[in-house]
Amino acid sequence: MWTAEARAKINLHLAVHERRSDGYHALTTVFQTIALDDRLSIAPHDGPLTLRCSGSDAPEDETNLVVRAARALASELGRAEPDGLLVTLEKRVPTQAGLGGGSADAMAMLRLLCDVWRVPAEPALLTRVGARLGADVPFFALGGTVLGRGRGDELTPLPPLPPLACAIVRPPFGIPTAEAYRWVSASRVGGPAPLHVFEPPARAEAWLETLRRCRNDFEPLVAARHPEIAEATTALGAAGAVLAMLSGSGSAVFGLFRDAAAADSATARFADRAGWRTWVTATCP
Repeated sequence: MWTAEARAKINLHLAVHERRSDGYHALTTVFQTIALDDRLSIAPHDGPLTLRCSGSDAPEDETNLVVRAARALASELGRAEPDGLLVTLEKRVPTQAGLGGGSADAMAMLRLLCDVWRVPAEPALLTRVGARLGADVPFFALGGTVLGRGRGDELTPLPPLPPLACAIVRPPFGIPTAEAYRWVSASRVGGPAPLHVFEPPARAEAWLETLRRCRNDFEPLVAARHPEIAEATTALGAAGAVLAMLSGSGSAVFGLFRDAAAADSATARFADRAGWRTWVTATCP
């Protein structure tokens, strides 16, 4: 059996620019790996490729990025259909939360299949195949602290964010990414996209100052429709977070803290809210 972790991400900064000719919006974003993860395993199996998921209602058919990743890599390598594999996915990262769980799972599948098929897991191969699966997927071939431009798949490693505790709270609803982009487009009818110039820090020690200038263009649009988002970011900020923000297009909100005790205390504020889920994890290189 082959196993791998699929670590989630947060977005330390996310500026949405103009719509490109290919239909995607241009982005400037900063990805950051966190220790919250899904677990993926592959075992030999008689029959077609089979996916079994636990811990969530994630699909087990062709719509799951894990299955699509297997077929995409087989096609890239000129192999036959990836039959004879039983894939087990233990979901811990919530869906429709802006934490990149599905994209992380896809990259973990690509890495595992490279092991199974004894193919070198070269970054060029992983990012090339990953880009066909989604704009966020190539990031997970690198991990750490990475600047993303273009669709988010033009990647430049940045000085690593110093280790911080990460409190995550998710309200009892998700935000479909396509819907969030429609809200962006509707908000800009008759005017150009705002220009946000992001200056990455030159060294790791400067990150705490840089975080004060970070923002997420989705946040005010999501919060206007779901006031719980603003309540969550305000609560995490009041608890002492050095940055409290929506991740991706949501619906998860994160707060970065200097120590785990402060992050634990912050999430405790949401313990009595029906349907809310919380995690305390950490940023990681």
